[in-house]
Amino acid sequence: MLEPKSSILTRRKFTTTAFLTGAAATIVGTTSPAAAATFSQTATTVPPLSEASQSEASLRLQTIVTLYGPRFSEDQKTALKKICNSTQSSLDRLRAYKTENSDDPALHFKPLIEHEKSPSAPHANSQTAPAPPKA
Repeated sequence: MLEPKSSILTRRKFTTTAFLTGAAATIVGTTSPAAAATFSQTATTVPPLSEASQSEASLRLQTIVTLYGPRFSEDQKTALKKICNSTQSSLDRLRAYKTENSDDPALHFKPLIEHEKSPSAPHANSQTAPAPPKA
């Protein structure tokens, strides 16, 4: 007879499931040539950059390699170059958006709960004159 599924998810079950899912994704990701081909196709579909954008992206890559070069392998440096180029195209689109100094931000901070201001109470550190003795 089939047991009904337990609706209670314990921390142990969640951790086990998360670990096994992550391990399975790692194993599948390293052995799947289709996933690698899909990644390489998406990485090469970056729109062409102007000369100024290319020089900015190469300067960013050069700065990263200068600071952290020994930490990266050659494959990682190639991936960094692709990341810098794709990031640069996003930056170009963002910079192309025209704004004026008088433009308000898109989001305003407004607290969900309005608190009433309490009357100012005397601070413990404040020096008050002692009351005159009553006669």
